[in-house]
Amino acid sequence: MIFSLDKVAVFTVIFPENMPMFNDYLVALEKQSFTNFDLLIFNDGVVNLEQKISWLSLKNVIIVNLSGSQALIRTQIFEYLKCSDYLYAIAGDSDDYFSEKRIEENLLILKNGVDVVVDDVCLVDQNKALLIDRYFSSRLKNGQLIGLEFIKQKNVCGLGNTSFIISSIPENIYFNQDVVAIDWLFYTRMLLENKSIVFNSKSKVYYRQHENNSIGFDKISDERILKSIKTKLKHYKDLLGEEFSFKPLYEEFVELLIFLSVNENRITYFDRINKLNLKNPFWWEEAKTLKELKIK
Repeated sequence: MIFSLDKVAVFTVIFPENMPMFNDYLVALEKQSFTNFDLLIFNDGVVNLEQKISWLSLKNVIIVNLSGSQALIRTQIFEYLKCSDYLYAIAGDSDDYFSEKRIEENLLILKNGVDVVVDDVCLVDQNKALLIDRYFSSRLKNGQLIGLEFIKQKNVCGLGNTSFIISSIPENIYFNQDVVAIDWLFYTRMLLENKSIVFNSKSKVYYRQHENNSIGFDKISDERILKSIKTKLKHYKDLLGEEFSFKPLYEEFVELLIFLSVNENRITYFDRINKLNLKNPFWWEEAKTLKELKIK
């Protein structure tokens, strides 16, 4: 059993590629209005990390060394949290940073019985220049519930912009090694266990867009659409044994990939997606079924 006086764990994963941006994450933590937390840094390959963050003034910093695929690392993190006595977890990506009351505001919501809080994101470039302010708020209302029907088709929940009650972690925390959308699968499993997820527009996560960001909100392109299609197909396949309602979605995306194997069909499909002019699309939302696009 891991002992903590504070019961609140703020956690992130750091790896060598994110080190140039990690200071922004740490400074944002030092500026938080609520400071009674432990910082858990899951270290994937940074040498002499203790020395590199020795300037940090936070009292309780715990470094846990781990390695493996992204799926394996996620599994190890959730196992660690489930075996701890922390009550609340505040997740954040090590290349991002956030508003000064993020922890305080999220804890207030969690203590009212909500299982997961989803923060708004502000898109910034690698140099912290603002690209889009309050990306999710253009389509979601403060306090809006994120339900299963919503998350079947798209996602707004990641380990960069969520906080959750640790006892709400799904029973199944293991992921296939080739899974792509790990966070999407994690929070879908929460909803399948009837957990509550609420959007909080008051807190901001500054979500950095750069070449190492695997699921950023870059401009919609044919390549991005195809990546989303393949991700959704894998996602629905992973869920076939957990919820029967995902079978039709899986079959529709199998049909879609067959349809797109013909070059003329690909042109028609991508053209139809681009004509939708999706405003601030959520993660994976740009991939649509033939039925949604009314393509026969």
